[in-house]
Amino acid sequence: MVQNVSRSRTGGVILALSLTALFGCASGRAVAPATMPSVPGATAAMVEPVVPQLQRMRVTLAPSVRVVTAITNVSYEAPEGGVRLQRDAPYSLPVTASGTGNLRGETWLEREGTITGKTPLKYDAQNDLYHADILLDATRVQAGDYNVMAALESVEPITDPRPLHVELGTTIPSDVLTEVEVFRAFFDTDVSTLRDDDRARIQELASKLRPYGSAIVTISVEGHCDTRGEEIHNLELGSNRASSLMKIFGESLPEIPIGIHSLGSDNPDPPGNTDEDWAKNRWARIRIESK
Repeated sequence: MVQNVSRSRTGGVILALSLTALFGCASGRAVAPATMPSVPGATAAMVEPVVPQLQRMRVTLAPSVRVVTAITNVSYEAPEGGVRLQRDAPYSLPVTASGTGNLRGETWLEREGTITGKTPLKYDAQNDLYHADILLDATRVQAGDYNVMAALESVEPITDPRPLHVELGTTIPSDVLTEVEVFRAFFDTDVSTLRDDDRARIQELASKLRPYGSAIVTISVEGHCDTRGEEIHNLELGSNRASSLMKIFGESLPEIPIGIHSLGSDNPDPPGNTDEDWAKNRWARIRIESK
């Protein structure tokens, strides 16, 4: 079999096939040309071989198509102004993305080249969207502005145009808060000077509050007196007692506003008129307003 190949004007490939009239070509044997039988007195004549009509077959090459997968949009849901993280309360940030359907993908936060909270995207076939909840923990996230990003497989990620602002909040542990607020510094009669043991105790309490300074709005120190004496004098004395305690706290927590409030002799507890009752009403205490 002889095969001729030519190319058509339309760009396809044309295969031209011709068959020999001789048998033996398939087996690879040499075949002698055909001759007419010998006839006495006749002149030998050459016989032209019969060439069969060519059969043509058109082959079309289909172009390959590369499918590009990509995120077309990503957005998050958060309070206006950003997210405030507490140490004991992780925050779940909802993220939604749209793009090529049902592929592997991830979403994350990025700030100054650092990636945080990388989370797999889940495909929602009914709405043709991707969803994820990025868990933000105050022990692993720093305060600042983050880009919320998402990508499918190995394609370049896309970013929500709104940076996510993150603040780190702190909560005063309940045992520390209780320890501070049950404390009372006691005074001698008509005296506003702190005793040495109370001064040391106030410094200790201030050091326990210092790590949670960002959670404190204000500190108020209240001063109280026993029921003896004129009330105008007791109001002044109560204010001086509160000021003595405030000075110690102010040295240890200078960034926190501290106010004083004199209670005079109001609401004595206990209400008796013995030396023991009076001694229990000469005090100053701390009140904290926290976030």
